[in-house]
Amino acid sequence: MLYTKTEFAKNVLDVEPPRLSALINKKKIVANKDGKIDDENKVNAKYLIERQGNIKKFEAPKGRYDGVNPDEVYEAQSGKEKLETQLLEERISKEKSANILISLKLAKDKKEIVETELLNKIIIGSFDSLFKTILEYPNNIADELIDIVKTSESPRTDIIQILTLGIGELLKKSLSEAEKEMLRLHG
Repeated sequence: MLYTKTEFAKNVLDVEPPRLSALINKKKIVANKDGKIDDENKVNAKYLIERQGNIKKFEAPKGRYDGVNPDEVYEAQSGKEKLETQLLEERISKEKSANILISLKLAKDKKEIVETELLNKIIIGSFDSLFKTILEYPNNIADELIDIVKTSESPRTDIIQILTLGIGELLKKSLSEAEKEMLRLHG
């Protein structure tokens, strides 16, 4: 099969193109006159076979704990090792918590986050307002809906379209108001 140099480097050899260029310069890989590389070319095929053999030689042996359940490892530990493991896990947990708190504090100082209580107030207020507006919307356009039923050839489609467009506009307006409220309260 013919490949471009980039395709051959990435898909066949799993290397970066400069590495392929070095192999071509060393005559370990041969490109055609048009710059394409044929993986069935004798030189290229020989290199690929040798490379596959070398990769197998250098594969790492399985580690001591590969495929072992961590709970089984823990159970196999002595009392002292178990205590050390528990202390280490507790210390790691505290460090993670401290890092999260520091990250939140920095984000708050940079005004990248909004306090939960404030955000909840904004969400609840916006949702209540939006819900009421959506419920009232059909009543507000009742006359228009009646006219559509009386005059339209396909009133169902027209009513669905009007309601969909109207509710979409209400959602946009509500989100805009929520954003303004958040900026007003949070600064």
